[in-house]
Amino acid sequence: MRAFLMGIVLALFSTAVLADTALVIGDYNNAPDSVAARLEAAGHTVTIQRDTNNPPADISGYDQIWDLRWYNSFDQTVTDQYDDFVKNGGFLFISTENPGCCNTQNATKAALITQMGGGDTTIGGVAGSTQDVVVDGTNTTYMTDGLTVNFSAISAIVNDQGTALITDANGAVAAMMWVGNAGDLAEGYTGTVITIADINWLAQGFTTEAYVEDNTQALDDIIGGVVAGTVAGTISETGNGEGSDIGGGTTEPTGTGTEAGDPIVVVTTSDGGTVTTVTTVHGVSETDTEQTVETTVTTALTTATVTQTCTTTTTITNYSDGSSSEAVSNNDESCTSETTYDTTSSATVDTVSGRIDQVATVADVTDVNLRNLSFDGIQGIRSNHDYANGMTGETTGFTLGGEVIADNGLIVGGGWARRNTNLSGNGDTATSNTNAFEGNVGRAMGAGVGTVTLRHATSDYGFSRTIGDWSNTGSTSGTNSSISGRYTIATDPKFNPYIGYTIGRKSMDAYTEGGDALTARSVAGTNEMYRYATVGANMQLGIINLHGEYNTDGVQVMGAGIGKSTEKLEWNLGVEKTTTDLGENTGIKAGIKIKF
Repeated sequence: MRAFLMGIVLALFSTAVLADTALVIGDYNNAPDSVAARLEAAGHTVTIQRDTNNPPADISGYDQIWDLRWYNSFDQTVTDQYDDFVKNGGFLFISTENPGCCNTQNATKAALITQMGGGDTTIGGVAGSTQDVVVDGTNTTYMTDGLTVNFSAISAIVNDQGTALITDANGAVAAMMWVGNAGDLAEGYTGTVITIADINWLAQGFTTEAYVEDNTQALDDIIGGVVAGTVAGTISETGNGEGSDIGGGTTEPTGTGTEAGDPIVVVTTSDGGTVTTVTTVHGVSETDTEQTVETTVTTALTTATVTQTCTTTTTITNYSDGSSSEAVSNNDESCTSETTYDTTSSATVDTVSGRIDQVATVADVTDVNLRNLSFDGIQGIRSNHDYANGMTGETTGFTLGGEVIADNGLIVGGGWARRNTNLSGNGDTATSNTNAFEGNVGRAMGAGVGTVTLRHATSDYGFSRTIGDWSNTGSTSGTNSSISGRYTIATDPKFNPYIGYTIGRKSMDAYTEGGDALTARSVAGTNEMYRYATVGANMQLGIINLHGEYNTDGVQVMGAGIGKSTEKLEWNLGVEKTTTDLGENTGIKAGIKIKF
């Protein structure tokens, strides 16, 4: 069919007409070279300008312009230049593109159409708004019947005045043409304009093997028909020649040459084997007290399929009336193979959790120990701890202190304490080593004694923890400083109730865990104020001492002991139980105080 069209055009137009001059402007891939090659094959003289920013100021010496600058906007100078060119009978091809890149550029080219009287135009309004492969959607008045054209992400052109050159099955226009001789432009315009919102059909279409024949035919139809008819001035709404559908003229059909027919393609498939791939992904999350590792194991089975494609070329003989012979095999079979892969996968999820509150637990134990310290003589201390999170352990240590009562009744005292705590549970450990210092001053006040106490403690913490197959360790330091006031009613030597109030500040240094990187945590430092009120009482029943205390922060203390005082010394032995929101602490104290 291509040879038929070209034959008619050659019969209608002289060699001088075909050998006109064409300017191709652009630098995208091989598109300029593809267009130039087809123009030269049709007998045209071609100039390629790859400097896309500086097109020639004078285009009067050209019969056709192929402006492939899809990414450039037209300023008013270029618009007026092209307007005059088309008005005087020139052929103008404008490359536009989809809106993913070029709505602004497209608008300037649509403005050119409007300025020439071509009507309101929208170019590439929506990406992919026309099908990339157009099958039998060509305007057969100007192009080959049954032609397939291949585009890439092409967008539709909307205009009610132009002539649709290529449309898809839904009627969306892929290529729009304005023929001055057909009344598509304003009065007095004799040239033709074509725009297609895709540059890739001119680039990919001549490098991708499957597209070569189709897109070459489409380009040849435009060059051999629309261009030739425009330059000769014979193009109209009825075709490229006066009074005919495509080019006019009737002769007895004669052979005009041969061309490649549709190849004979035989496709076979075979199994290419299966590959198993196992992928393991860990996800880590945590709450205030627990860390969870979710392990997802994905097993993928990839099956290969080998497709062999064998192709035999064919030849078609074309005739002057547009008819063609059946395709005849050239007996030159060639084969290629392609392997494709299909993957199915399944996943299993395993979850394991572990505690992350080891430091908080041992810090709570340390705070309880500090609260229960008594700096009166020399005391040995041992306490056991049982916490709700599964950690248990013990604390050992001692206190050393005393007080002096001045002649004026002023009581001044102080001391130092050392305690070591070791906890374990859930496969985890936690330790603390604490030094505490106290200073206090008191005085008889009415029916009782008022005391103000300052305490400061420093602790070094260490821990280890496990979660499934992962383990981590860490260490940090903290401080606890407080000031408290207490008033004890001393009217009855056997029963001494008291009230108090404490204000303090606790801090913990930031730390980063060592060990397995997957579960290692970086913990920010803390610094918090606390305060609580205290109500309690001491009861003396002979050598037996009973003790009870309630604090507004939820800590409760119950204790019992025995003791005796002589002229030279005092001794005591006691048991004390302290409960907090996190667990229980039971301690034994034994002390001696030497009197001077």
